Amino acid sequence: MTENYINLCVQSPLKKCDLKKDDLETFLNDNLFAELGQAYEEDLNNIEHLTSHKVKYYKSISYTIVDKDEQVNIKLNVGDVVNVLEDITPLGNISQDATDMVTRVSYARIRAIILHQKA
Repeated sequence: MTENYINLCVQSPLKKCDLKKDDLETFLNDNLFAELGQAYEEDLNNIEHLTSHKVKYYKSISYTIVDKDEQVNIKLNVGDVVNVLEDITPLGNISQDATDMVTRVSYARIRAIILHQKA
């Protein structure tokens, strides 16, 4: 299933005092920067070198998922709890076919919504 995301909009930038209170940094440390680079490569199929460590934080994000003739509007806020589909496929059984993937539903609380530009 191919999904397209449209109408992406972040709202309510966090203030410096909010960042400090929530222990958030405007520059990603090396570990988070490496994970972000991996996400660009795996999820967005973008293998260009990232140069910017800077991120901006927001209180909410909204977007629309378009799949064939169906559209779903999504709005997420900091503090919301979301379902996360977690890959628990044993390492020896890794396959290129997504239908062989073993998953389970986990839950996560949104701690931050970031906006990053790769260059």
